[in-house]
Amino acid sequence: DRMGVLITELLELAQSDREIGEVTSVALTAIAEDAWRNVSTPEAELDIPFGDRRVMADESRLKQVFENLFRNAVEHGGSDVRVTVAATDDGFSVADDGPGLPEDERDRAELTDFGVSPDGGTGIGLAIVERVAAAHGWTLEIGESAEGGFRATLVGAEPTT
Repeated sequence: DRMGVLITELLELAQSDREIGEVTSVALTAIAEDAWRNVSTPEAELDIPFGDRRVMADESRLKQVFENLFRNAVEHGGSDVRVTVAATDDGFSVADDGPGLPEDERDRAELTDFGVSPDGGTGIGLAIVERVAAAHGWTLEIGESAEGGFRATLVGAEPTT
């Protein structure tokens, strides 16, 4: 199982360097819910407390972002983690109520370099998120959620009408 995950992550990382495809106005809620169904989330909960926010994005690449962030939340926060997708003024965030990251391990360069993970994981998930975000002209900011868990904010994914 571990080898299968690693191969999938390596393929995603290789593809994350390619340019994004067609950018259209897409619904964050629908894409997040679809991505949630693609990730093994046995007892985890997903909360999306906002309306139908839309952003300009490559739909399949945005789904890849959500899948990686959800997978990380479950792997690092536990099978019963609560994940919240929230709208921000200039983008959106994905946060969890897991253990979070110590402040000294939040250096974006350390967290998103291939093969670097504070707990011995592959470190590929956040590298993919950062590369897909950059391809859209967004930035990835890493911080602490309101519950003390992990939060990834995609800045620049401004809402569309």
